[in-house]
Amino acid sequence: MKIIHVINSMSMASGGPARTTLLTLQGTRALGMEVEIVTNEPDPGEEVVSDDPAIRYLPRYRFQNKRWGYTKMLPQTLAEINGVDIYHIQGIWLCTGYVTARYARKVGRPYLVTLHGTLYPEALAHSSLKKKTTLYLYQRRQLQQAACIHVTCREEMEHYRALGFTNPVAIVPNPIEICEKENPSEEGRKKELDIWGVYIRLKELTVYWKFGNICRNLESC
Repeated sequence: MKIIHVINSMSMASGGPARTTLLTLQGTRALGMEVEIVTNEPDPGEEVVSDDPAIRYLPRYRFQNKRWGYTKMLPQTLAEINGVDIYHIQGIWLCTGYVTARYARKVGRPYLVTLHGTLYPEALAHSSLKKKTTLYLYQRRQLQQAACIHVTCREEMEHYRALGFTNPVAIVPNPIEICEKENPSEEGRKKELDIWGVYIRLKELTVYWKFGNICRNLESC
């Protein structure tokens, strides 16, 4: 199975989302999946979380809008990567997610969105007018049309449902980095298998995606 993660930034300055995306790549790759990350090149002086060769850093242009995450290279890069089964969008509000979701629909592949806490009431209260406008213009449609939404706890799922979304939601805790052990803990292994199970389920649903019907009556993947 081939999975492409798309995230606006993999710099240390991006905090948790960049780190958990890297750990998700490493964990699912260890389970035998083919995984890549597509992201924007960090600003000058910013340190990246990893130089893993599976991370594609798109060149940053002089007039690139960092706030909205726009880069003209993203559509071309997605088109160059063949054999993708699932697109995994990390975070919302930015052009990277919009472009990826649009491309996934165009080629008939499912996409998954990890919210990273962006729809908690406290988060929505920050720059609320911009976020309400974005929801109205495209974000609500992009989320509702996702094959599955990834949240990390039941509370986050409840906030998502409170906004009126009805598509499948998978509750999978964020991956964590632990010291190497001769026998990995069952809990760590279970988290890797949980997200693996979500990907497998989405691959099974690909045929339905092509006909525009991704089991909308399901409560979870």
